[in-house]
Amino acid sequence: MALLQGAPAGQLNIVVLNKALFYTDLLALRDFGQTITQERYVALPQGPVIDNYAGKIVRALDAAGLAEQIEVGLAKPVRSRIRSRSSTASSHAK
Repeated sequence: MALLQGAPAGQLNIVVLNKALFYTDLLALRDFGQTITQERYVALPQGPVIDNYAGKIVRALDAAGLAEQIEVGLAKPVRSRIRSRSSTASSHAK
């Protein structure tokens, strides 16, 4: 969620989100001997993704009320439903 909240407009292209998850898991595996997500990855042309990421990641974020996937365009970005502190602070400063 911190990744989404810190992104411009609180949203990330789904490919970027999957890459961030992969590299986060890769670093955790290197440094701690296990991944954070404990999920299996599959190879796609755009890079590795969590197997059934739409069902496991996107739907879980949506069900928890934390984020939603925008089904418009090729990027299909995932958008945070929670405003970050920085965006809240900047809106109060106006």
